[in-house]
This record gives sequence, C-alpha cells and structure tokens, in this order.
Amino acid sequence: MRLLMFILLISSFLVSCKSPQKSVSSSKIDQETSARNDVSLTENIRLSELTDQIIQRLVSERLNVGVKQIKYDTDKPVNKETGRHPVVEEIEIGISKETEVYETDSIRQKIEGISTVELTDQSATNTKIKAEIREEKETGLKNWQKVLAIIGGLAVFGFVVFMIIKIMGITRKYN
Repeated sequence: MRLLMFILLISSFLVSCKSPQKSVSSSKIDQETSARNDVSLTENIRLSELTDQIIQRLVSERLNVGVKQIKYDTDKPVNKETGRHPVVEEIEIGISKETEVYETDSIRQKIEGISTVELTDQSATNTKIKAEIREEKETGLKNWQKVLAIIGGLAVFGFVVFMIIKIMGITRKYN
C-alpha cells in the first residue's frame, strides 16, 4: 500500500508539472523601394600656350692699322731744326678692322592647362518597410491535467498526515 501511494505521488508530480503551451506566430513584411537617378558630368578644359623667342646679337669690331714707313735722304745734310735727314717718302697706313659677333638665342615656352570636372549626383532612393508581427500564446492545463494535479496534491497532503500519525504513534509507544 505504501509503495502504491509512493508511485502515485511521484507520477502525479511528474504529470502535473508539465504545462503545455500553444504558440502561433505570423509575420508579414512589405518593402517598397523607389530610386531616381539624376547624374550629370560637366568638363571644362582650357589650354594656354605662350612661346617667347629672344635673339641677342652683340657685334664687337676692332680696327687696327699700323703701317708707318718713312724714307730719309741720307745723301743730303741733317736738318738743324729737326736733327734728322730730309724725308724723301713717308707712307703711313693705319687701318685694321676686327669684328666679333656674339649671338644668343633663347626660347621660352609656357603651357598652362586647366581642366575642371564637376560631377553632380542628385539621385534619391526611398525605401518603405512595413512589418507586421502577430504572436499568440496559450498557456494552461487541460482538464484531465488539472484533475491529476488535485489528486497529486491530496496524495501529498495524505502522505504528510500519515507520516505525522505514524511518528506520533511511534513516540507514544516508547513513552
């Protein structure tokens, strides 16, 4: 009898502790995307070229003449005023020309290029997301589980009372 009550007690605890749950979930997602592309590219190029040529010419001339020839008549007596013999022929040429030309040529070239690129992006993207989540939960015991829980509770209560009576009876025997 004790063994039967112990088995009923354990089984009622095991059955009554389990609580079933019913869960229903549903979700709905709507997504709407719209895109507008508006891209423009502008390019401006300017090229400037400047060329300078400078020529310098430097002319240097030297004139040098140096012929001087004097012939004296040595047959005639010396002039008292000059202290020399009289002159028969006198040639004096003094022309000399020397020319130097220095020429320099320099070229300077300057090129400027300016390039401007402009990119304009006025694109737009719109996204609409609509999410709906529905969740339902049912918790609780069914009727037969409630009956077993009540029986298990009564069995525990009966076991406690039985133990109290048994302990009280043992203590009275020894007193």
